[in-house]
Order: sequence, then structure tokens, then C-alpha cells
Amino acid sequence: MATVQQRHRSVYILYDDALLENANAIDFDAVAESVNDRSGSTSELEANRAGRGAVRCFDHAGMTLVLRHYHRGGMIANVVNDTYCWTGIERTRAWREFRLLSVMYAQGLPVPRPVAVRVNRSAFGYRADIVTKFVAGAQTLAELLTKRTLVIQDWRAIGAMLKRFHTQGIWHADLNAHNILADNNGRWYLIDFDRGAKRLPNRRWQLANLQRLQRSLQKLFVQRVGFNFGDAEWGRLMSGYDSVR
Repeated sequence: MATVQQRHRSVYILYDDALLENANAIDFDAVAESVNDRSGSTSELEANRAGRGAVRCFDHAGMTLVLRHYHRGGMIANVVNDTYCWTGIERTRAWREFRLLSVMYAQGLPVPRPVAVRVNRSAFGYRADIVTKFVAGAQTLAELLTKRTLVIQDWRAIGAMLKRFHTQGIWHADLNAHNILADNNGRWYLIDFDRGAKRLPNRRWQLANLQRLQRSLQKLFVQRVGFNFGDAEWGRLMSGYDSVR
């Protein structure tokens, strides 16, 4: 998968030239201003949200794609909504996420395929967008557990999937039940790699990553009546995780 970088004045675009014919193939502004009107696609868009920000689903060259605009979270979002400090193009959140997604996709890890990113630099910093391929019919783990119980094989598959990332040294900055999803065929994916990184495999950060997910599931159990999660389910996930050597 080759990537091409193009700069025009203060606009930087990085894209997969196997999917897009040129850097201007996607009109980022037009997509961002569009309204999602796909019937029945609400849960799919939620599953494909891949992080904070406005998400738009659109078609291009026979592909269904998802655009996400980067927005800040936390208290600072009340002051600065979507502008980040400029320290160089390779250090922008969009560029780093695209690079990491490209590496993981090439390694065969279950992530949405990255298509393009755009960074707009200004006197005050930069704003950015990322486009990935749409995962059809996907639902988040949080959505699924709100609706029904998962079989033992599902929990073990989730654990094994997470271990694959950890074995490759992939650290997820916000591992939670909203960032794990299953597609129409029951294949599990991991999404939202904003601020993620590739590290030397280490049991300490790997366990901290898993504990973050466990806290997310426990929080949803308290918040949602009938949420299908407990100690037994976590044990099954860890059994799948530990089965991968």
C-alpha cells in the first residue's frame, strides 16, 4: 500500500494512491458539510466513528468511506474546539494516526483501512480530517452487550484479537467498549487510534491497556440496565488473550 504526500500552500494531504487517483479526489469540505441520510445506518456510523469528532459517511469510486473531523475532548474543548498546536506535519495527530493505521493494515491487523488525511495549517495551529473505509454492518461491543449476551467464542475471539495488537507492540490510547466492533460476519475490529503508538511489547502497559477496557465495561454495567457483562465474561476474554503466544 503506497502513500503519497502533497502540499499546497497551507494544506497537506496524505493518501493511499491504490484507492484514490489524486490528492484532490475527495472534497473534504463538501463531505464535512453534508448530512448523513443513509437509512438504518446509525449504528454503523457509531461503530465507525473511530474517535472524537463529527463523522460523515459518503461514497467515492465504488467505495463507502467515513470522514472524521478531529475535535478536542475534555475541558479544553470549551475553549479550543478543533485546533491543535503546530509542531510539524509528521507530528500532527492525523498524520500519526494515518501512518499507524497503514502499518497495522499492512500487517493484517483488523483495523479500518486508511484512505486519506488532510491537515490545514493556520497562524493559530492546525485542523485536520481523516478518511477510512467503512466497516459495513458494524456494531460496537457496547451496543452488542446492551442488546444480548455474547457466546464464549466471541469473548475469546476479542481477547485473541487484542493480544495480536499487543504482540505487535500496538498501544491503544483509549481502549474501551466503544472502540471494539464486530462486522456482519462476526469479525472483530479495533478502531480509534488517535494518539495511539507503536511501542516495545511490555507486560506493564499491556495490562494497563486491558484494565482500561475492563473499567469501561464495568462502568457500562452500572449505567445500563441489563448490560450483559460480568466477571465470567472478562475471564473468557482473558482466556482468549492468554491463548495467543
